[in-house]
Amino acid sequence: NRDPNIVNLDEQVFAFGSSQVLFAQGGILDGLPDTATLYDAMPDTDHPSTPEPATSTVEQATTSIIKFLLSMTDQRVRYEQAPFDHPEIFVPQTTTAPMNTGGRDFLLSNSTGNPLNLAPAFLQVGASGAGGLTTGLLNFMNTSRVQGSSGLDHFDINTNFSAPPGGIIIIVGSATLNWVDNSDDELGFRIERASNAAFTQNFVSFDVPSTPAESLATGRTVTYTDETAVAPNTYYFRIVVYNALGDSAPSATIVVTVGPPAAPVLSGTAASPTQINLTWLDNSNNETNFRVERSTDNFATAPQLLATVAANVVSYNDTTATPGVVYYYRVVASNALGESTSNILEISTRPAAPTNLVGVIVADPGVTLTWTDNSGNETGFIVGRGLDGINFAVHRRP
Repeated sequence: NRDPNIVNLDEQVFAFGSSQVLFAQGGILDGLPDTATLYDAMPDTDHPSTPEPATSTVEQATTSIIKFLLSMTDQRVRYEQAPFDHPEIFVPQTTTAPMNTGGRDFLLSNSTGNPLNLAPAFLQVGASGAGGLTTGLLNFMNTSRVQGSSGLDHFDINTNFSAPPGGIIIIVGSATLNWVDNSDDELGFRIERASNAAFTQNFVSFDVPSTPAESLATGRTVTYTDETAVAPNTYYFRIVVYNALGDSAPSATIVVTVGPPAAPVLSGTAASPTQINLTWLDNSNNETNFRVERSTDNFATAPQLLATVAANVVSYNDTTATPGVVYYYRVVASNALGESTSNILEISTRPAAPTNLVGVIVADPGVTLTWTDNSGNETGFIVGRGLDGINFAVHRRP
């Protein structure tokens, strides 16, 4: 069992589906187990006297054959990312090269990889291209990988899965992706990650196999957590669905930022003597919430927490303001990896309306007006005059 991804043999076997292979004696085979059992049951015409092994040994042999065949479907082989691709090699340079008695350290010390060795016995050929291919090798006999096309395939790949994937959740040291599986014949999904949109830099891929029941089910939500994501970084992800005949086209690309969210940009307006409406530009896609904070001393002391709102919320109305008071506001975007703070907004409420307006005729024509000033933040008063109590013209500005 070379491939650690092969956990449940039966599930991996039947992930191939019912191939319905006809054989000479008649009947139908269902997947690899029946095929392997049929070949094992055939008489050994070349060596008729060979005794048949015990049943337990036959079952073990059949299981070993199936596991070997399954290992050949490892997607890492197709993308030349398997452990045996592009190995490091030490080539003897003389007929008197010593025997390897100390593993790699011994070979390295006696090779061209050791600059202190003036007469190296081995030529070191370093591992190269271990990152593998960005496009997989062609299928055996070039069987079709295109939905609905004619070819040697006996079933097509269903490429109808949601794109781009949904629900991006950021947790410490990882990026979690969720998407909807609309395929009913996949062997699994391959998550592809890179540091650029062309998927040519720092490319890696992760396999998400489907069980037989999952392969047949549609509409289920699939989740994968990339525990190798390192903060702070921006990653590009896309998803490919595959089966025994090849790959679907990649999903749309999503960009995931692993790290503290970017700082929002805050603005606001005074809506009334007791209300200030705040809005901000959400510059991140990985915040878990926003904290709205208020201060009367430009945050020289601990601020007042007005509210904590969910991710993607971009407004908050402060209805607890006091008329005539100058306030300082800020919004803090946060997630599990840290937080970032917006600019500080200095703003005061609208001045409170004056009351007790009284007019006294002091001359003809002449009226003296008095009123009660209820605000402490006005810059002046506008006096209006009208003849009908409805329409007023500005009589004097401050």
